[in-house]
Amino acid sequence: MKILIWFLASLAFVHGLVRREDDVDGEVVAGRYLIKLEANAATTETEIKDYIIEHLAGQDSTIKPSQIRFRHVINTALYHGASIEISSSLDEEQIASAIRKIPKSVGTPKPVKGLRHRKEQQDIAKPVKSVAPQFSAQAWHIKSTVDQLHKRGIYGKGVKVGVIDSGIYYKHPALGGGFGPGFKVAYGQNFADDPSTDDDNIPEDCQGHGTHVAGIIAGNATGITDPAWKPAIDWWGVAPQATLGAYKIAGCPWMATEDSIVAAIYQSQKDGMQVINLSLGNHDPYLGNLIWEAVEAVEKAGVIVVVAAGNNGHAGAYTVSNPASSAKALAVGAIVSLKIWEYVVEGPKGSKFTYRGDSTGTGWDGIWNKDVNIVRGEFASPPNNTVCPSLLNPQNATGKAVLYVAPETPPEQCNRRFCMPCDLCQSIQAAGGIACIEAADRDDNVAMATTVPIPSGTVTTQNAQGIFAALARNGTVPWRFTNEVLTLADFQTSGGRPLEMTSLGLTQDLQIKPDLAGFGGQVYSTYPPSLSQTAIPYAFLSGTSMAAPYVVGVIALYLEAHQSENPTPEAIRNIFRRTANPVRVEVLKGKTTKSVFASVAQQGGGLVNAVAAVLGTTVVSPSALPLNDTVRFGSGERTVRIRNHGTKRVTYRLKHVPAALLETSSNNNATDKYIPFADENLRAVYASVKFSATTISILPGREASVNVKFTVPKRAGLPIYSGYLQISSQDKVQTVRVPYAGVIGDISTRPILSRQPQINSVYDYMGPLGVEVSGSMFYINMAIATASRLVKTELIPANATTPVGTVKTTYRMPAAGLSTLAAVSRNVNRHMTGNNTAMASMFAGVPLPWGGEVYTPAFAIREIVRDNFTQVVAARNFTMVPAGRYFVRFSGLKVFGNLWNERDYDVWDTNVFEVKARSSTV
Repeated sequence: MKILIWFLASLAFVHGLVRREDDVDGEVVAGRYLIKLEANAATTETEIKDYIIEHLAGQDSTIKPSQIRFRHVINTALYHGASIEISSSLDEEQIASAIRKIPKSVGTPKPVKGLRHRKEQQDIAKPVKSVAPQFSAQAWHIKSTVDQLHKRGIYGKGVKVGVIDSGIYYKHPALGGGFGPGFKVAYGQNFADDPSTDDDNIPEDCQGHGTHVAGIIAGNATGITDPAWKPAIDWWGVAPQATLGAYKIAGCPWMATEDSIVAAIYQSQKDGMQVINLSLGNHDPYLGNLIWEAVEAVEKAGVIVVVAAGNNGHAGAYTVSNPASSAKALAVGAIVSLKIWEYVVEGPKGSKFTYRGDSTGTGWDGIWNKDVNIVRGEFASPPNNTVCPSLLNPQNATGKAVLYVAPETPPEQCNRRFCMPCDLCQSIQAAGGIACIEAADRDDNVAMATTVPIPSGTVTTQNAQGIFAALARNGTVPWRFTNEVLTLADFQTSGGRPLEMTSLGLTQDLQIKPDLAGFGGQVYSTYPPSLSQTAIPYAFLSGTSMAAPYVVGVIALYLEAHQSENPTPEAIRNIFRRTANPVRVEVLKGKTTKSVFASVAQQGGGLVNAVAAVLGTTVVSPSALPLNDTVRFGSGERTVRIRNHGTKRVTYRLKHVPAALLETSSNNNATDKYIPFADENLRAVYASVKFSATTISILPGREASVNVKFTVPKRAGLPIYSGYLQISSQDKVQTVRVPYAGVIGDISTRPILSRQPQINSVYDYMGPLGVEVSGSMFYINMAIATASRLVKTELIPANATTPVGTVKTTYRMPAAGLSTLAAVSRNVNRHMTGNNTAMASMFAGVPLPWGGEVYTPAFAIREIVRDNFTQVVAARNFTMVPAGRYFVRFSGLKVFGNLWNERDYDVWDTNVFEVKARSSTV
């Protein structure tokens, strides 16, 4: 079974130095399976357990009832079954075979994966004494027009919202202060593997992620006067009167498994949640796993499912995660917030500069409004990569604030498990420094993260140069770090722009995702105080994890306003997509720049527009137009239908508004490398669009159709072009837009395999280029350049074309997109390192315990396909490999390729090697 979930927000900031952390899947948890039964197999949870024990333990004496542990029993109108854990001497193939024989079981038995935590980028806010109203954290509510619905008295009252996450710290007064009937967090259950409370059923958050998400949706800090809980500024969430359900799927230490998420999804539907927030996802490039099945099942039952698009935008196009890529989910990208505050530091002769606190909440209270000297910090080269650089003149740091310029290349601390940028504030503290300040420019103005208790923060490099100049003139004059608050009016250069790390569309099948965007860059919300070094119960976090709940909150407002209409999830997705407001970016046009709408692949319909979604009466369908690639574009003609749900005749004007073209490949060529996202990859290159009518008048309750003719622009490199069909009422009261997007060229020409897979020389097992395989395992590196539905790994005799068989491995695959027991793998993603395909190895560093055996070709492909690619059984299909010379052939199914058409595979052969020794064991 292929999937695992990760929490979104993939950037970690360690002492101001950016470390990219890709959202990654975890490994299969040994012995765990999710079993679905027919509805008539059992009707109660007890009967489900008894049925599985009877038919699983009863058929095979090697599986005892005592060896079967039930993790989650799911008994809802939509799903009957359970996730189990079996401790047995049987291997996983034998266990899967036994499960498959259970009468009235549905589908292939699903092994369960775990996941690894990915921290959000954080900036814990310190309380401040006063903040001018124009600096309110509610600035984003104004931009999204949420404030206008609040003024109408619409706050989400009576709407039930399910938060499937790390739980909710419901003790927070801004979240109601309690759990259960009568509280804001009225529903919920703990599905986490490692409960973190005395009561296993209480979904209390010990991670912070779920609490932050919950606050964005329904937090309300107005009226809180207790200094321990009072926010830094006046603050409330999008739908502060909504009722929450907390479905905890991750405990402490952080670990979640997909069966927990499936159980939580079905339970939230059973509890009556009207909208579900999933700020999580996985890297499956194509749909078709358990989470996707659960999402589509509850959507069909009337639940609106909102999913964060992912945070792998740095890896380039086609990185929207699953299940966000489902047509039944509303996928949300992130827009950077408009305003953020900074403090003022005063220097000699009236000089003033601004600074920000660090991301862990280490406060400046101890030195606020006191005289402090500042010195410049410079670091020596470390003796090795296990220690941080030390200060060149540590004696100068004692009792002073140290300001240093962030190095371009972060120094790393390494051990056997990982490397990460070292915490330079540690060196400053060790030298006696009382404050640590980093000079660094970041597009989204993120503060540093540090592990030391001394005050720490950031200044811009421009401010740093001003401070250094003042130090050169008056080095002994003290400075004063004040708690006076200022704001960055446009949030550096990125305010109101797409968050850089937002995963980009399109989907692998060239559908438009994300659907729209919410505020996700530097969003202020609730946080468990125990997780902050200074016990601050609020935080700034960034990522699509924050953008999704913002949109969920607006949907809650919509549901309150339209509660009598019972709108379908599909209708709501269409409404929110077409009423969104696209945001702009600066793109290259010749030697200058031009302000245009950001690519649809970045923002979908645009930033959520609450008033237009809730009060609008113009309906346009379809609400998005995926145009495929040029080869599959067809005639270029499309039809849109406009319906007037108002009470008066409306005259509409139609206009084409282009968006930036997004380059996806290096040097404008269809190479085997996707390029990471950067503003430099956006171009003012557009399609041309002609309407059959640019003005149309529609009576109330009536509908009219308009034909649209698209002409694809010319450009190499398979870029994504996009734009909007804008439909505005003549009085300019209503404006809706239909986003469109397509690919220039033939997407099926993209190579699946980077041209560097090799059988590598590793220890004594084998060598390159004709050296013998003398052991029972060898290593394969295969770099995946483009996601593929199927990748085959076959062993072929030298000077031959017919494979001996498909390479067999019983090694549990790591988080590289594989979970099959043979090297025929479905749903294989490219590595999320962007253009560095040298790191994109499916099997990098993974030994294959081969034993000189292969699967016969027909079995390895057809049987695995038939069994949903997840389990391979029947050892009779193994074939021993005769001694001789061989090479390995990799074959990756191209985009839109036919599984059974060999011409639709991208093929690459390794070097030739010799097999001289074979083992009789596997």
